[in-house]
Parts: sequence; C-alpha cells; structure tokens
Amino acid sequence: MGLKSGRYTADKFKQSLSNPTQSLKKQADLDFGIYLGEIIVRPKDDTNSGRLTVWLPALGKDRDNPSNYVNAYWSSPFAGSTPGNKIGDNLQAFVETQKTYGMWMVPPDPGNWVLICFADGKSKFPFCIGCLFPDQMQHMVPGNAGGRTFGTDIKVPVGEVNRNTDNIDHGKGSQRPINPYITKPILDQGLINDALRGVSNASARRESPSRVFGILTPGPELVNLDTAKKDGTNRSGGHSFTMDDGDVDGNDRNIRIRTGGGNQILMDDVNGIVYVINAKGTAWVELGADGDIQVYSEKDINYRAKGNINMRADNNINIDANVAININAGNYGTAQDFVTPEGEQHGMLNINAGAEINAKARKDFIMTADDLGSMHIVSKNNTHFTSLKDAHYVAKGTSYLTSSDGTHLSSGGETNIQSSGLTNVLGSEVHLNDGGSASQGTNGIQALTIDQFVHQEEVNRLPEWIYEYQDTSADDPMPTQGERRGDPLTTNSIIEELPTREPWPGHETRDVKRSEP
Repeated sequence: MGLKSGRYTADKFKQSLSNPTQSLKKQADLDFGIYLGEIIVRPKDDTNSGRLTVWLPALGKDRDNPSNYVNAYWSSPFAGSTPGNKIGDNLQAFVETQKTYGMWMVPPDPGNWVLICFADGKSKFPFCIGCLFPDQMQHMVPGNAGGRTFGTDIKVPVGEVNRNTDNIDHGKGSQRPINPYITKPILDQGLINDALRGVSNASARRESPSRVFGILTPGPELVNLDTAKKDGTNRSGGHSFTMDDGDVDGNDRNIRIRTGGGNQILMDDVNGIVYVINAKGTAWVELGADGDIQVYSEKDINYRAKGNINMRADNNINIDANVAININAGNYGTAQDFVTPEGEQHGMLNINAGAEINAKARKDFIMTADDLGSMHIVSKNNTHFTSLKDAHYVAKGTSYLTSSDGTHLSSGGETNIQSSGLTNVLGSEVHLNDGGSASQGTNGIQALTIDQFVHQEEVNRLPEWIYEYQDTSADDPMPTQGERRGDPLTTNSIIEELPTREPWPGHETRDVKRSEP
C-alpha cells in the first residue's frame, strides 16, 4: 500500500521470488518502531485533517530545532468512507458522492506526549497512533469526577493536583482545585449533595484496575486570564460520557452523559432509574425502578398529537391546578358544522362515570347551553334540587311542570301564584283550604370535597456561590453548603406525591444505594 498524491492507493500484489517487504525496508528512512513525541505547537491545519507538529527526541535532543519535528497525520481507531471509485457525475446528488464515517477526537494541546510511527518505515509518512496521559493525572477522566477540594467538606468536581504542591500526592484524599465550570450547574440544579444524580464518581483513579470506561472532551478554549490570549492553558467544562461497571462495592453501575453546561442523562442499574435534567434544573424527569414516572417543570408542559392522546389509569387520575382547569372540545362557534370522516361530531365533550359524579364549587356553579341547542338533565331514578337559600327558576318562554303521579308544592310561608293572564286550576275535584296536605321533598346529597396534602418544597432561590476564577482563594465557595436558603414554600394539592425543584425529597425514599463521590 502506498501514499500517492495525498491519498492512499492499493498496490497490486505480484508473485515474486523476492520479498516485497525487504524492498520497502531498503528504501526506508527510519525503522518500523514506535517513537515518543511531544506536540510542540498549537495544532493548526488548513486542511482540517488534524495534522500535528511533533518533536521526536529520538531525532534530536534540541527541542527548539525544527529539523527534529515531524508533521504527523492524526489517526483514529475507526475511520472510513464509501468507495471512491463508486462516485457519480452528479455533483449535487448525495447518493453519488463519497460518505465518510468513523470516530473523531480533537488532537491534544501542546505539551502532550504522543506515539508516532512511520508507515512503511518512511519518514514522510508519520502517523500519530496514540496519546499518553501525564503521570498520575487522570482523576478528571472520564466523568469530571468529584473529590476533596479547598474550603468545603463537600465533594465536588475537581481538577488535577497542582504540580507545584509540596509533597505532591495524587491519591483519593488529595486536595484538588474545584472545577467551577462543572460544579456551578450541579449546584444550581440542587444536586450538589445528591451522590447519585449530582457529582459523578467515575474516575480512572477510583480503583485499580479502573472499571470506568468513557470519554471527556477538553471543553471550549478560553482566554488566559493573565495574557487575555488563547494559548491552550484555560478551558471550560468538557462533555463527558461514562460507562461505569461499578466500584469494588458494586455501586455506580451506570451510564451517564453530561454536557459541559450541566445537561444530564443518567441510566443507573443499581437503583434502576433513568434520570434526565436540564442545565438550570428547571425541568427534570425520572423513570423509577418500580414504574413511577416523575416529571417536574418550572414552566409549561405541552402535549400535542395529530391523532389521539390516550390516558388510562387502573387506579385514579388526579388533576390539580392552582388557578384553573380548562377543557375545550372543538373550535367554539364553528365546531358544530364539522363531522369527521368516521362520522364523529366536532366539539363533543363526553364524560362517563361508572358510579357517582361529584362536582363542587366554592362559589358559583354555572352551566350554559347556547342558542343552537337545549339543556337536558335526565335521571332514571329520583332527581333532587336543594338550595339552602332561595331557588329561582326563570323561563323566558313557557314553564312546564309535568308529573306522571302526584305533584306536591309545600311552603313554610306564603305561597303566591300570579299570572298576567288567566289562571286556570283544573282537577276532578278542587279543594281550597280543605282536603289533603303537601309532602316535603327530600334534600339532595352534597358533593364530596377531595382531600388535599400539604407539601413543603425548596424556595426558588439558587444556592449561594462565591468564587473568583483568577484570584481563587481557599475560602468556601458554597457558603450555604449547597442548600437553597429561605423559608420553605407550602403547596396544597390533591396529588399525594408532588415533584418539586431539586433536591426532591421523594428521591430519598426510592434510592437503593447512595455512593459517596
């Protein structure tokens, strides 16, 4: 295989008495070994193919001599494309051009050590085939893991131990600088003290050999706070993707995806949950091991389906609103003119109850049938109307009161009957102040009041955060220890278990194990 005109072409193999490999070695500038190299300048490649300028000490000890540098190709564990000889002539057609695929990683910053090999043993074909971690500097990888820091006993996402530390120790108990870019979103979410949903425990240095697999991106490059230039020394939080097979005690068997800004998806096998939260903590969803689904939003939750939305509960459906519950069927004013292809009338509101319907209003109870229809109230048994004060029945037309059996009108005071026209009293016999008496009607049953539960939830205030990115001190950056300070809010609801902003107390009753980061 050769490299011609900047692209690989497959050599044709021919039968020969001589070994073609030996022929290649005769033309080699170097051997087929692997060389240790340091990335010497910031990666900048106009071809966007990831070329790296690397110093190889094996070529010369002078680090500042460009003759000891190679311009290496960036390689990948997996990369490819559709066959180049299968492209078509239509330059606009996706199906006729090459499609690439594979894994792409950002080349590391200057000062990192890499492994270089030379394809075919030729110096003009240098390839970077691997990267090396600095010695014992893998605590952050791959999950922006938590650890001890300065000023607080809470374990938070941290960086690596500063190499200028006296009697430096890279062990678990070492103090490392807090990682503010990852800590702040977790703090704002209310999860800084939640060992499961908050700070990750996924570190390459947690146990040996580590049971953590994953990727941590470098994060966006920021300016050097001293020079105001981008020189590779300052980066914000990177995205992390971890696949954790668990620590030695069986905790933390999970997959976690967390963005550098704090958005998170957690799938935990120990507790059997799937948890999703946005960066600000204003919305979260949890699928519990027992089948519970908890949803919380600081604002609206909207559903829409072009077809049907079907909801079924084998027990109760509880709907609770602090202001109003609005139900609408069809467009008011026009729905009556439309019928679905299946023959269903638009604008229909159907409510069925297998037993009782209880409806209770603290103030007015208003029902109106508009001018296109009538109001029908039908009871196949008795009908009771009770008013603890006056009862008014008003008809703009004629009032009809019909009874198949007797009719009883009873009044504890006066009974007045007045008509602007004739008043007719008709009966087989008519008795005035003589004969039988009217029976009392039976009062109606009052509707039930639904029981309410009192819930305490955290005040909508961010936990306190005091941190200087440049003049960082050893003072506690979280004076309230991750708590939202203020009097708790009280919410009355018919919902027995009500999700709240984090930290939600309901997690405590469900979590099987809570590992310390």
